[in-house]
Amino acid sequence: MNIKNKILIFFLSSLLIFLPFFVFQVSAQPNPKDIEIVTLGYSVLPSNIFIFNGGYSNNVDEKPFTTYFEYKKNSSNLDNDPDETIKIIRKNNIHESGNFYTNPELSNYSTYYFRAVGYFNDNPSKKFYGAVTSLETGRVLANITIPYTYNISDRTTTSYIPPAQPFCKPPQELVDDTCVNPSSTPPANPITPTNPASPNTPTTPTPTTPSPTTPTSPSTPNNKTPIFEALVQCGNKEGQEPCGFDDILKLINRLIEFAFKILVVPLAAIMFAFAGLKMIISGGASESARSEAKEVFMNTVTGLAIAAGSYLIIKTILLIIGYKFGDLSTFTWI
Repeated sequence: MNIKNKILIFFLSSLLIFLPFFVFQVSAQPNPKDIEIVTLGYSVLPSNIFIFNGGYSNNVDEKPFTTYFEYKKNSSNLDNDPDETIKIIRKNNIHESGNFYTNPELSNYSTYYFRAVGYFNDNPSKKFYGAVTSLETGRVLANITIPYTYNISDRTTTSYIPPAQPFCKPPQELVDDTCVNPSSTPPANPITPTNPASPNTPTTPTPTTPSPTTPTSPSTPNNKTPIFEALVQCGNKEGQEPCGFDDILKLINRLIEFAFKILVVPLAAIMFAFAGLKMIISGGASESARSEAKEVFMNTVTGLAIAAGSYLIIKTILLIIGYKFGDLSTFTWI
C-alpha cells in the first residue's frame, strides 16, 4: 500500500471517529442553566372549556422566566407556525419548580396537539419544550365525571382541582399572577380560577403584541457570515448569550455535517473517479497498474464506510442525550 492510500485511510477514519468520545465527555457535565419544561396533561371542564397543564423544574438560580403553550389543530408538527396561548411571565417570587396552566378556546369535536414551552426572560431565543401530546375535544371518556384532569405521564384521570393562578383573556399576559395587557401594566379582570365555567365563553385567541419579553425568531442574516460565527452562533459578538450545553451539541452537529457532506463524500468521489480512470488507462496492459487501481478503490470504500459509521454513531448519540433535530417524523440521518 503506497503512502497516498495510507494517508487517505487515516484521514477518512480519524476525521469523525474521535467525536463520540468528545460528545460523551461533554454530556457528562451538568448544565444548571437549563430549566426543564414538561407537558403534564389537560383538564376538561363544563361548557366545553379546556385547560392545558404544564410544569417546570431545575430553576436552581430562581431566575425570572416565561412559560406558555404551543398548539395546533389536526397537526402534530408544532415546529411550523403553531398557535400560542397567553404568556405566563414570572418576574418576582420565583420558585425552583412549579406548575402553570392556561385556558385556550378550542373547537369541539376536534383533535389538538400541544406542548409546554418555557424560556428565561433574559434569553427568549433559547426555548425549552415539553413533550407533544393530544386532546380530542368533545370525546367523553367512559366512567369519567366532568370536570376531570388527564395526566399524560401515567395515562390516568383525576378529579379536577382548580389552580391557584387566575386565567387571563387573550391578548392579556399573566405577569406575577396578575392579568395585564401587553402594552400596559394596570391589572385587568382575570377569570376566577375556582369556577372557570362561569365567565363568558372565552374569546378566540388573537396574536399577542410583542413585548420586550416576547421571544422572537432569530432572523437569517442577508450578508455573508464569517465561518467561525456561522459554526459558533453564541458568545462571539456583543449581545449574544454565553454558549451553553445545547450550543455545544449544535456545534458538534454542524461539524459532522460539514466534515461528512463537504469533505468526506466529495473526497471519496474523487478517489473513486481516480481509481476508475487509472483502471481505464491501464487497459489490461499493466497488471500492477490494475492492482493499484483496485487497491485505491477498496481503500476508499473502507474509509468511506468507517466515516459513514462514525457519522451515524454520533447522530445516534446526539439524539440519545437530548439534541432536538426537529420533527422526528421527517427526520433523516443524512
